[in-house]
Amino acid sequence: MFPHFLQLLPEQKLLSSYTFQYKNWDNPEAVIVLCKKLENIFNTLTCDYTNAIERYKFCARAFDFFAWMFDGIRYSVVVLDPLAPSIQACIKYLIKALKELTSKPFFLLLIYTYIHHSRRKINKEILLSHANAIVKEKERFKIYEDGKDFMDCLSELPKLVQKVIDGPRARIMQSAYSNLPESHPGVLTLGTIFSCFNVTESDLEVAETLLIFSHTVGISRSDMLFDLLRIGPLIQAHDKHSQRNSLIEVFVYLRIPNILKLLILELGVKKESLLKALKQFVKARGLLNTVDLKTKSHLAQHLLKSLLELNLINFEEFENLLEIRNSEIKKNSELTFLLDEKESDESCLEKVKFAEQLTSIIRKFMGQEDEKFLAIVERFLLTTDGMMERVMAVMCATDELRDFALRLAKINQTCENHLTEMGPLRHNRLHVFDTTFLLLIRIKYVFKDLRITLTQPELEQSRFFSWWSVYEKGLLEKSPLTTTENKDIFLTQYNILKQSKPFWNDTDEVGSIIDNIPGIGDLMLSDFLHNIRDFSRKVVEICKESLPKPQPKSWAFAFYAVDSAIQHLTNRTPDAPYHVKSFLLTIAHRVMPKTHFMQAPDKLELKDAYYIATQQGYATPDVIELCSNAVRTLNYRKWILCWLEQLMKNNCSDELLAASELILATLFLRPVTALAEITQRLMDLMLTQNKQNNKINSSNQTCPRIFAWLVVRAQTFLIFAEQIRREKESAKKMLREKSQQNFVMLMTTSSSSITRMEESEENEPPAKKSRIDNNTDDERSNMTAAAVTEEETPGEDSQMASNFNATASSNTVTVNEIIASIEKEQSSTIFDDDKDYKIRQDFELDDEPSPIDKSNEWTLSQRIHQINEDAFMNLSNIMQHSISMSVITISISLRRFEKQIKVPVWRPELLFTIHFAQELARVPRSRFWYKLVYVLAKPQFFQQLSRIEPYALTLDDMLRLYDIRDPEQLEHLVYYSLLLRRFKAI
Repeated sequence: MFPHFLQLLPEQKLLSSYTFQYKNWDNPEAVIVLCKKLENIFNTLTCDYTNAIERYKFCARAFDFFAWMFDGIRYSVVVLDPLAPSIQACIKYLIKALKELTSKPFFLLLIYTYIHHSRRKINKEILLSHANAIVKEKERFKIYEDGKDFMDCLSELPKLVQKVIDGPRARIMQSAYSNLPESHPGVLTLGTIFSCFNVTESDLEVAETLLIFSHTVGISRSDMLFDLLRIGPLIQAHDKHSQRNSLIEVFVYLRIPNILKLLILELGVKKESLLKALKQFVKARGLLNTVDLKTKSHLAQHLLKSLLELNLINFEEFENLLEIRNSEIKKNSELTFLLDEKESDESCLEKVKFAEQLTSIIRKFMGQEDEKFLAIVERFLLTTDGMMERVMAVMCATDELRDFALRLAKINQTCENHLTEMGPLRHNRLHVFDTTFLLLIRIKYVFKDLRITLTQPELEQSRFFSWWSVYEKGLLEKSPLTTTENKDIFLTQYNILKQSKPFWNDTDEVGSIIDNIPGIGDLMLSDFLHNIRDFSRKVVEICKESLPKPQPKSWAFAFYAVDSAIQHLTNRTPDAPYHVKSFLLTIAHRVMPKTHFMQAPDKLELKDAYYIATQQGYATPDVIELCSNAVRTLNYRKWILCWLEQLMKNNCSDELLAASELILATLFLRPVTALAEITQRLMDLMLTQNKQNNKINSSNQTCPRIFAWLVVRAQTFLIFAEQIRREKESAKKMLREKSQQNFVMLMTTSSSSITRMEESEENEPPAKKSRIDNNTDDERSNMTAAAVTEEETPGEDSQMASNFNATASSNTVTVNEIIASIEKEQSSTIFDDDKDYKIRQDFELDDEPSPIDKSNEWTLSQRIHQINEDAFMNLSNIMQHSISMSVITISISLRRFEKQIKVPVWRPELLFTIHFAQELARVPRSRFWYKLVYVLAKPQFFQQLSRIEPYALTLDDMLRLYDIRDPEQLEHLVYYSLLLRRFKAI
């Protein structure tokens, strides 16, 4: 009757009655039968997951079952006779059941919750001591030959108890799309961008970007370093652009060793990864042979010497790695000259070293008079062999290029007018103006992102920068730089030039001369329209004949500096004509057409660029230049949509992932703008109910998963890029303030009286206000206008206007306070949280993107991240009032996902939401990923998604998202696991 009565009890009470003060351990057969019953009950047991008390009881029952088995093992070993076969069989079965119970994350989570957060205190040290005491008992069985298996079983008890105390860990989720080696073009593409285009970025920012990007897309540290080492030689081997080659040489020989130093010493990359990458690099026989023969330099030897000097490798490692490379050189008779101790004067390495020496000389003359400074510049930099670009690149690496260009801009502005106080420059004014003007042109062409007037914005009004803004605007809008009003004057001056005479005097104001040159150029172009390829040569000949005492070196540099503009004007390209269709690119031609400065690409060129990049395995400099023009001409939307359209045509998972990684890398040309744009476009493609979207989902079932992969990583990179942008803005603000302080100190010292100082302060233009201040000024101007109306309106109308102004004033203050508080909230919770870290470069990355140990389990983070519920409540205000594009984009995207699971209507949109949640849980962790999950993604999102689709996220996914050490997050995990249990998904 008693067993039948127990079967009528509820399952949880039945578990309590079985396990409470159980004493029949001397009956091993009954213990095994009871253990099987308890296992069957636990395999189907559920509870009301919405009730906190019921969740607590479920955790208690799980711990009771664990404690019951553990007590049975301990009692059987210590009290009973463990040498009896029946007792041994019982102990082995209990250990097997205990091991099976603790191998399931679900039960492990419940037991961990009860141990750490139960009402009655569980002494974890006593649990471990009991397990160790049981292990000590195994010494008695060494004398028995058949006791080895039994002792091995007992030895596992401390590990099982420690596992219960530590709690569950998320296991690795490898995306096994295929068995082929993965292709990762991302780091190679980033190397192309930072070596040839975004060269003004600091070495630290380059290192940070490479590390965050490679970690987030799943590239191992050694592969990242190997790609960084080989991107320069890859470009040197195939690219024939002299300007880019000069920049690449400085990047390879100077910047890469310093970037490696920052990655190892500052950013936590292990030395073992560097040694593995170096060993792989020195064995790249084909690549190194080609580059060494072309550059006449021993690249591997120089790189290893640099790393040895930086103490990144020791002398023994240096010799071993160098011997591997030298053994390959000895086999090639064409390369044996590299083994000579003295470098060839024609080698690229010697040219870079000479550029370093020139930079040191120019640095010494930066503080000298203008005449001495210009003499050094004219002597060494007016060259056409790429030496100027090398010197500028070295200055850029040492953060001296802006000061150098600023010095040139000041000299150029001084020479605009013929003034007596100019000093010695007055006698050679036009020549100095021309030289500095051409140098500034070259700097603007090569270093497009350099803000020369950052610290002195008043130089924007100078002739050079006024002309440059008009020139860029004309290229962007495809509009002429001249008008037809002064056509007669242009014709007269052009006829004077054809007579080999200048149409200006040495004392003329430069502005009038510059204003007339575009009109004269149009007349020249119309004269030589029949032979357009000789246009640039004819221009130089006319100018040479019209000027006295022409200097060959100066003219050669002048032609070299403006050749890009003349090519653009005449639509002339030095390469072969481009007649290759897209379908041929996959089998034959892999060369992009030459693109001109500020030339907007068309859709066909963008399409071909995508095919070339995907077939080549990374975005080549020609492809990046086309994308860069798309960004600069504000055609980045067309570029992104074109590449996404080509991406959707592919059905191969491996190629889709590689192409997606390549697209993400190219977006770092202008990260904040481009990443926000691609996030919005992907959301529109996948969450908009239209015919095009349905067609996408029906024709390519892989797209939702790949696009979710893209969205998650784009949002993570967007937080990273926004934080970098804010740090740059702070640095720029500090530079401006420092420059203004120096200017004020200079004015104070040079002023003769307090009266003059007060007058200068009255005439001084107002300082630039922040964006909130600008909004306040607009409101104040409206209030002023209303006040004037009030004065003109008598009686009741005046009183009504007064009340309205008072209300508007209070509303303005309230809105500004809300905006200020929101900016402060998102600054402290999303971006500027560096105060909590010992060093700035602590990105909270794992050693590798994926676990490398045999357990395949993710370790817990170094610190516990708290869920920020206040940020969730303020997200509506952030989207309404925030001025941060990144926060608005991410917030709106997440809210659109929430809408899909609140009212699920279309299956494709729900499928995309599921893939997004899965990728969010499986992306490698970083400090910026934590911000995305703990600040912007609501916990209710995952719970509601599981109610709709219980198999969307596994418990392993949730263990990756939340930290079991935080009570609040642990409560979410228990709730979610019991929810899955209720829907039989676990």
